[in-house]
Amino acid sequence: MTGGIYAIRHVETGRAYIGSALSFEKRWQKHRLSLRHNEHFNRHLQYAWNKYSESAFRFEILEVVQDKNSLILREQFYIDLCRAANTRYGFNLSPTAGGTMGVKFTEESRQRLSRAKKGTKYRPMSAEGRKNLSEAFTGKKKSKEHRLKISAALKGRRPSDNTIKGSKAYWTGRKKSPEVIEHLSRVLRGRARSDVQDHLARMAKRRMFTLEVEKLIINDRESGMSLSALARKYCCSVMPIRRILKNHSEDMS
Repeated sequence: MTGGIYAIRHVETGRAYIGSALSFEKRWQKHRLSLRHNEHFNRHLQYAWNKYSESAFRFEILEVVQDKNSLILREQFYIDLCRAANTRYGFNLSPTAGGTMGVKFTEESRQRLSRAKKGTKYRPMSAEGRKNLSEAFTGKKKSKEHRLKISAALKGRRPSDNTIKGSKAYWTGRKKSPEVIEHLSRVLRGRARSDVQDHLARMAKRRMFTLEVEKLIINDRESGMSLSALARKYCCSVMPIRRILKNHSEDMS
């Protein structure tokens, strides 16, 4: 399987689309398929293909790249060399290799991408594959450094309003199946709660928290902790957490 940097060139004008691939054959096949079905993500290339026909284009190998880690670097070199992001000389939408940063897709382009993705089915992993994956990771623990990196990456992140609404709509009215309830019962059976957890659970049941605990909840929320994580930490449902945060926001306004 040979890969590297390629160009899809309009023979008459010399304008070219520059790209990189691990396999030239597979990538050219994919480009042709989407162009023939008028579903290519690149509107400039699709327009020219429709106008001049397939016979007006040729696929050129510009450089064979053995090290796949160098693909993006070499692709950027040829995009700059051929001025492929300039509509006079090329078809590339983005001047940056390997991405679409700064590219504004038209509604027509979005519909093409949507049509291209339609019908794509998720292929679930086989039972044997899941078993092999499970055995490979069984007993493995993340290092302290790895956990700290994950924590730093997620700190301060909050889900968007659309994500929250979608999650709420998904879970509204859903109940745990008997199997899930039985599984949770087995997992938690025999686990003793600390005195602190018992006290927090009693306070939550009465919808009462001390001012110190409320401050801790507010600080945890501001640091990026989710409502469900707060509820687990303070041994309560989400409702009293919401009440505390709502009262705090009203006091601040």
